[in-house]
Amino acid sequence: MNMMLGRTRHGGFTLIETIAVILIVGLLAGVVGPLMVGAAGAYAGARDGRAAIENASFAMDRIVRVLREAPEGATEGTAAFAKALPGVFGFTDGSQVAKSGTDVVMKEPGGATSHPLVRDVTAFELTYLRDDGMELDTGAGDDVTDIRRVEIRLVAGGQELRTGVFLRVGMGGGG
Repeated sequence: MNMMLGRTRHGGFTLIETIAVILIVGLLAGVVGPLMVGAAGAYAGARDGRAAIENASFAMDRIVRVLREAPEGATEGTAAFAKALPGVFGFTDGSQVAKSGTDVVMKEPGGATSHPLVRDVTAFELTYLRDDGMELDTGAGDDVTDIRRVEIRLVAGGQELRTGVFLRVGMGGGG
């Protein structure tokens, strides 16, 4: 009879095999971990940027609509601007858009209450132009009835948007 001397081998890992596996998994985690964290950070940054663009775009669209549909002034073909300064415009019906702190806020016709269009605004600039394209300085006495186009620059959430608006009242389609 042949008898086996010594130990019988049981299935499983030895201590050295377990240490080797832990070492390999640790090395892989050390390489892949920062990549995953970087990818997650890039995704979060893209998500925040997209949200900022969406918010700024909504505000810009609303401002453009308000300007495009400006009420007609006392003189035919002019807008009823009550105020037209580099950071604020308002009409004689009480509606107004202005930068207030870090928000751009809008007052509806009647001017009773205002609500924010967009937050985290670092720049809101309005440039008023005549029909010949020359810039008006309404703060220095240029007549607001000469405004035919408004250029808008809005920086919100680190995202910059620019556009230009032709007033419909100056094109014969106002009111």
